[in-house]
Amino acid sequence: MSNEAIGSRAAVLQAMRSLAGFLVFIGVAMFLPAGRWGWTRGWLFLAAFLRAHHPESRLPAPHQSRDLRRPQPDPRERKTWDKVILSLLLPSMLFEIVLAALDSGRFHWSRVPAWATALGYVFLVFGYLLSVWAYRFNKFAEPGVRVQKERGRQVIDGGPYALVRHPGVSRRALP
Repeated sequence: MSNEAIGSRAAVLQAMRSLAGFLVFIGVAMFLPAGRWGWTRGWLFLAAFLRAHHPESRLPAPHQSRDLRRPQPDPRERKTWDKVILSLLLPSMLFEIVLAALDSGRFHWSRVPAWATALGYVFLVFGYLLSVWAYRFNKFAEPGVRVQKERGRQVIDGGPYALVRHPGVSRRALP
């Protein structure tokens, strides 16, 4: 087995471990406020979330030469506004999940038809698959915004980037 194949396999295993840990975290954040393990919409959200975040979908396209083991960018390189947005985004996503669990799972403050929830989960998976398409097309894609001069970054104008300047920007979803 080549070093590249070993590196790719290690990257997939690491992604699977990270995803498993995140699913446990999200599951606790959902099912504790919901007050029950039998919350069907919560399990459906986890299934949609798992499908959208399948580690294999984060691998580069076969024609790309992405270094899956490259180090994460230095946080000091991030712009202040990027740090502020990220520091607000993660807690708001967690709050959103807890609030949805309290509403749908325990208190039933709102009534959302099952078909609307199912359609929302379809849009969730579709949206993530669009961002995966963008990620696979752009070997420079990262969660944060930074200029990668050391990697010879260039403007990408093919694939989804021919239609939208930054197709992977929105990654939020409601359970």
